[in-house]
Amino acid sequence: MHNEASVRQAVKGGGQISMLRTFRTSILQNTHARTIRAGLLLLILCAAIPGAPSEGTITKIGTATGVAVSQVSVTYLKSNWVVTAVAGSNAYLQLDSWQYTASGIVHEFTRTTAQPISRVGIASISSSRVVTAIVTSDGNLQINVWTVNSAGAIVTEGLYVAGAAQTVDIAKLSSHRVVTAIKDGNGNLNLQVWGIGSTGVVTPLGSATDIAVSRASVAAISNRQFVTAAENSAGNLQLGSWAVDGGGNISHQADATKGSITRVGVSSWETSGEIGTAVRNGSGNLELFDWAVDPSTGAFTLNASRSGGAVDNNIALSTMGGSTGELFTAAEDSSGKLSVAAWGYNGFPPTFGKAASLEDHLATYMSATYLSTKFAESVTASINSAGKLEVDAWSWSTP
Repeated sequence: MHNEASVRQAVKGGGQISMLRTFRTSILQNTHARTIRAGLLLLILCAAIPGAPSEGTITKIGTATGVAVSQVSVTYLKSNWVVTAVAGSNAYLQLDSWQYTASGIVHEFTRTTAQPISRVGIASISSSRVVTAIVTSDGNLQINVWTVNSAGAIVTEGLYVAGAAQTVDIAKLSSHRVVTAIKDGNGNLNLQVWGIGSTGVVTPLGSATDIAVSRASVAAISNRQFVTAAENSAGNLQLGSWAVDGGGNISHQADATKGSITRVGVSSWETSGEIGTAVRNGSGNLELFDWAVDPSTGAFTLNASRSGGAVDNNIALSTMGGSTGELFTAAEDSSGKLSVAAWGYNGFPPTFGKAASLEDHLATYMSATYLSTKFAESVTASINSAGKLEVDAWSWSTP
């Protein structure tokens, strides 16, 4: 499974959008030059149809089930390790560490709390530390810092309770800073940079308040620049770019808007200066946009877009593991099943291999992250039909 031959080689791109197949479980070969922004944004979805064309194979390589949950978020910790943050028993915040081994996904440790929550996000800031951003049951934003040792044991370090929040997302800026994007008590987008001390002390740094939103996501482009993607009051996709100075202060750079949406996720590509947004558009279909973000002005340039199949209001977006930097989406499709896909640039006529098929499970909520920085592997954390946390690992390989 893990060999250098499975790493795709980069080629120059072409500049035309194309979609080859649309099915429930999906795959993509991404052969691209990330330093050259001409290219073909390509989604190849794998079918349960013998002999149907595809590029490579996406395979479920591990699965594990946890407790009954109502909220879920997952983050990469280090190679083959992820940490989930969920609303578990009594809606209490719970963290779990998971390792991918030759036996598949193995649960390593559970850290329970007595803090009831209504929303949760998690981001790793090093190979041994994660930060959670939660909306407590009484409607306040709370930041918690955690240490994860080599065996996966999770220990709390520090916390900070902030103001009113309705939704929350979090992204790493550096090993000692994170940024949160919330829908605040007034329904506006509120951004906050947080300093994370060596002993877990949480310090609020710069903040900014923006437009009224229904929900918002955040992704860092660098330690000095991040992007928000939100559904604005008109029901349209609204992007914002933001600069962070040495003191952690936030300044607004630029905005961009697109069509109507009812769900949005945002992630940076592996290459600095580009982001992807995945939305449920006004037609109820998954749509992914690739944007270039100017490092100085924050100006947005839409490079390409691609539509997928019908999805419900559950969408997760992250980078996919590996050196070629695809984006990975996980969504609840129109039949209520988990649908996974990889997206990237491919600038030459693709070589088709044999189609593959995967069994999907019913899922009502999902989060996604990468599993490795070297191999094309990702992890989804979802709520399955039994109402329990399900952690699945996925691998992409060439034909």
